Amino acid sequence: MSCTRPLAYNADTTSSPIVVTLTDIFDLKELQQIQDSFAVATGVASIITQPDGVPITTPSNFTRLCNDIIRKTGKGCANCYKSDALLGRYNPEGPVLQPCLSGGLWDAGASITVGGHHVGNWLIGQVRNETQDEASMLSYADDIGADRKDFLAALAEVPSMSVDQFRNVANALFLLANQLSDKAYQNLQLKQTIKQREQAELELKASEQRFSELIRYSSDSITILDKNGIQIFVSDAVEKMLGYKPSELLGIPVIEEMLHPDDQEMVSHAFATIINDGMGGAQYRHKHKNGSWVYLEAWGTNQLENPDIRGVVVNVRDITERKQAETSLRESREKYRIMFENLPLGLAFTDTTGRYLEVNRAIEEIFGSSRRNLLGVPPLERGFTVLHQDGTPFQQHELITLRAAREQQLIQGDHLIRRTNGTYCYVSSIAAPLPLPGYGAMLAVMDITERKRAEDALRESESRLQNLFEKMPNGYYRSTPAGRFVDANPAFVKMLGYDSKEELLQVDIPRTVYVEPEERGVYLRANKNSEFLGFEHVEYYRLRGKDGRIIQVEDQARYVKNAQGEVAFHEGICRDIT
Repeated sequence: MSCTRPLAYNADTTSSPIVVTLTDIFDLKELQQIQDSFAVATGVASIITQPDGVPITTPSNFTRLCNDIIRKTGKGCANCYKSDALLGRYNPEGPVLQPCLSGGLWDAGASITVGGHHVGNWLIGQVRNETQDEASMLSYADDIGADRKDFLAALAEVPSMSVDQFRNVANALFLLANQLSDKAYQNLQLKQTIKQREQAELELKASEQRFSELIRYSSDSITILDKNGIQIFVSDAVEKMLGYKPSELLGIPVIEEMLHPDDQEMVSHAFATIINDGMGGAQYRHKHKNGSWVYLEAWGTNQLENPDIRGVVVNVRDITERKQAETSLRESREKYRIMFENLPLGLAFTDTTGRYLEVNRAIEEIFGSSRRNLLGVPPLERGFTVLHQDGTPFQQHELITLRAAREQQLIQGDHLIRRTNGTYCYVSSIAAPLPLPGYGAMLAVMDITERKRAEDALRESESRLQNLFEKMPNGYYRSTPAGRFVDANPAFVKMLGYDSKEELLQVDIPRTVYVEPEERGVYLRANKNSEFLGFEHVEYYRLRGKDGRIIQVEDQARYVKNAQGEVAFHEGICRDIT
């Protein structure tokens, strides 16, 4: 018996048919009842097995010969299974009739096939007819090890049935099994269809729920417009974004009534693009319920021909913070540009090969070269030359921008520059590595030519003063209130008879230089309230030389005070008037 319609397919694939078993089609209890009723009505034994002959149901109306004798022996049972499998082989044209391979009684079988798959065998038989040979059957009893006497007695109990009658019974079984399987399989397919439909409905409901939740909790607003730009649907997110309840925006021509006047033409053009090309977008300002303007970014698709939507679906996002950040960034860049260009300090950025990527005006002025001749030019071809103190040019690897990029540390120094026009200037430079893609170092340059000139002039003046200090005929000294010399010229050292200034600086003034220590104290007390004593103030007192000789001196002296108004030093110019 067979069910020839194709099997249904699994819901999760279109390539794997559903594998069914006989118990998927029939309830086992009901199957047993049908089998038992058929066996009783026809007087034949009956059993239903798997395709390999293993029983599924309990035997119905089995003879004692088969059930209690032959199948109780190992060899006999194995032969029964083998015979059952052969009887149930696939035969869609009708039942298979043949003598049993285990005993020789007449049997018949109908293969049960569903959707081209062999799922079971319905077997009947265990009847005698005029073709059985008692002697050969007793010989089989000996072969399987059965008792000959019991075997012969049980054989006498086997019912007899003509071949024609048995064939009629087998044909009836084939038709009945086909009809039952066909109806059962229809029910199975119906159940599967219902189950698949229920599953599809559950998945659709879940999908709709997810979509609804996504729209509800999305930070973006979903809007649907008709072909005239009238809002026919607005999601809940619009209230947080713009302050309006969705119902307040329905039926409104959004472009004309809600957008900034300066943006309306641009958005109208974008909406026309969506209608004509299928999709498009724009950034614009939308009026908030509180009267402020909110920057929005919208992207729409034309779904006017979609019967489930019939509108233009627009996804709207608040980009106010992004716009504010972009504005701040532009302002910041403009401030940087103005500062970079107008700083009196020369600034430049280089790549890893030392070529200038950016320079400001101060760099052009310091180096005496235009930006066109500086940017992107190899370091030694920029027109100006960096010189060592001895006047020799820097080699490329010595340039501080390349050193900073190579050594990854700050490099600084003062250099002499020979400009393109042949003039010279002194610069103080510092280079720092710049950890940005494509960059090598940052260079800061200050023109210190005037400072160098001032320093040279100062050094020359100090040299002249030092020369005067060293060669003046009168003695100069500077001492502390505690009584120690901190400076003296050669004339003063010679006046007191010391071998060197260093020796003089070690002496205790009150005890060693003054004839009497208290004489210095009297001198200090006399002048302690003076705010300032200029060199025009003259004092006369005695001093003792290293060799003990006493001299009379004329001292033009003054006090030098610190920021707190306290006397820090006493200095004077002495002349020996002995």
